[in-house]
Amino acid sequence: MAIDEDGYRQIIGFLVGGNESAHGWKEFLQDTYRRGATDILLGVFDGLPGLEEAFHSVYPKANVQRCIVHKMRKHVP
Repeated sequence: MAIDEDGYRQIIGFLVGGNESAHGWKEFLQDTYRRGATDILLGVFDGLPGLEEAFHSVYPKANVQRCIVHKMRKHVP
């Protein structure tokens, strides 16, 4: 999901039964890029290993932020 310049949520990709590995995410992101999502400015992730690296391999100039919900859950006993 993405948020466009006007603040609207847009579904930019959907994958059923995907492999949540760095390689699987990289393929997904490359497909998203090829379909026109070329100006991604920020990626917000849950901390899945390899996802940030895969994201930066496709969108090297974008910033990355940890999802606040996942960040807070990590610190709650």
